[in-house]
Amino acid sequence: MLDGKRIDLLPMGSEEVTRCEPIYETMAGWSGTTYGAQSWDALPQEARAYLHRIEEICEIPIDVISTGPERDETILRRHPFGV
Repeated sequence: MLDGKRIDLLPMGSEEVTRCEPIYETMAGWSGTTYGAQSWDALPQEARAYLHRIEEICEIPIDVISTGPERDETILRRHPFGV
């Protein structure tokens, strides 16, 4: 926020930037692990809600979710290069 108004882009001037205040959102956390999950349904509901919120804020879908260091520890929701 800048001077009490919500803005979508960071101002160019340093004086305006110093007057900006962050907007925080509180969401439910999850206690179950996401490590190694290989499907969307295997994620805790709260984790899915968190990812949906990121999609809403960024206005772009999340296609790939990594749940561990191995290649098979990946959830592919939509192929990122699909036509």
